[in-house]
Amino acid sequence: MKIYSIEQVLDVGLLTQWEAQHFSEGLSSMISDSKRLVGFTLISGQRWDVFKITDPILDFICISMETRLKLIEKVSN
Repeated sequence: MKIYSIEQVLDVGLLTQWEAQHFSEGLSSMISDSKRLVGFTLISGQRWDVFKITDPILDFICISMETRLKLIEKVSN
């Protein structure tokens, strides 16, 4: 398993489990079949899985969500 920094997660357009836990049930169920575990990252000292979303439309939706901004804020503090 690869260890990703938050910068790599953001640059490559990957999705963290931390972000996914904040999604609605509908979006969470949509991405469950389209995510592939690629590694993990540390957020505030906790280990979180990192996924690649294989569906390009869902991938765009996930990285455009408000949770992406919350992730950036969390790791910036």
